[in-house]
Amino acid sequence: MKLVRFAVLSIAILFLLVTAIGLLFPSTVRVSRAVDVTASDSVVRAHVLALQAWPTWLVLSTDSTQIPRFEKATPQLLQMGSTEARFVAKTDTSITVQWTGKNNPGMLSTLTLYHSNMATKTVVWQFQEELAWYPWERFGSMVYDKVLGGMMELSLQKCKQNCEAQNQVNL
Repeated sequence: MKLVRFAVLSIAILFLLVTAIGLLFPSTVRVSRAVDVTASDSVVRAHVLALQAWPTWLVLSTDSTQIPRFEKATPQLLQMGSTEARFVAKTDTSITVQWTGKNNPGMLSTLTLYHSNMATKTVVWQFQEELAWYPWERFGSMVYDKVLGGMMELSLQKCKQNCEAQNQVNL
């Protein structure tokens, strides 16, 4: 009986300790990447601020052999298997999208355009997720930058290439 009580008490203390350490992590996780694009304002806006144009540059994996299949691409929704990107809000320089999937309750994604100068636009892509108090969520968030960052960088580079190529055609 003493052994059982000791085991239960040890597990409870360990859980409380891990939870307390997890609470030291931030409750909001943000991953962001940026790229400078040398193209006209209209070309960059058409690629970045129109959700239905995203399949031309969006990369869902750092594995170059994996080509995303978009089942649906409309101004309000992108659907790729069990992953969905739903339009939330749009301004003249940004678009906000809610990403959901079978294992992900939701992350907000914002793409924002900044004008560095007349020829160059900076595209900033940011993912943000609010975490619960659960220790496994807090500790799991440590890998978000590694998991999302590579995919975001590849996507932004492809977007840059598409914008600059289309800009050359339009000149």
